[in-house]
Amino acid sequence: MTIKEVKTIFNQRIYQLTYPNLEVRTALNENIFKYLLTDSSLPKMPILTAILNKDMEQFKKEIYQLFASLPYNSYVNNDIQNYEGYYANVLYSYLAGLGIQFIAEDVTNLGRIDLTIATPDMSQVYVIEFKVVDNKNQNGKALEQIKEKRYYEKYREKAEELIIIGIEFSKEDKNISKFEWEKIL
Repeated sequence: MTIKEVKTIFNQRIYQLTYPNLEVRTALNENIFKYLLTDSSLPKMPILTAILNKDMEQFKKEIYQLFASLPYNSYVNNDIQNYEGYYANVLYSYLAGLGIQFIAEDVTNLGRIDLTIATPDMSQVYVIEFKVVDNKNQNGKALEQIKEKRYYEKYREKAEELIIIGIEFSKEDKNISKFEWEKIL
């Protein structure tokens, strides 16, 4: 393999590789496909790309996939799915493992933002609120809370682009039941 390009995204180096010839390309692709078909870990690039491209539908899909991949026996003999902190901590751990810088429980003068993600240059800031609801039809009003408490004001003058996101999790489905977002700046 030959390095074609090197990028730094969220303090991680991303290498774009190329093949020196057809034989190497064929052999490497065969080995990569074998590995990918037996590895159940989640890829990290789609969520990074979603954040950088402000692709909220892909961001939602990646979070949904993350929670869908958790084993059902995590919920056996306990009620952990009833607590906002559980969903928040799973997501915090996932983002931290990817090297994405974030602020958990980001304090403002009117309360706490559950999660703030900002690109290192502050060109993009995401203010995220979580809620847990009893079923898919109940509205936990996560996005509404961001607006009422004006959590985004902390970043209004610092960010070039500011997006607020409300994520609601269903206790029953143990996954996203509602995902709303708005661009403030």
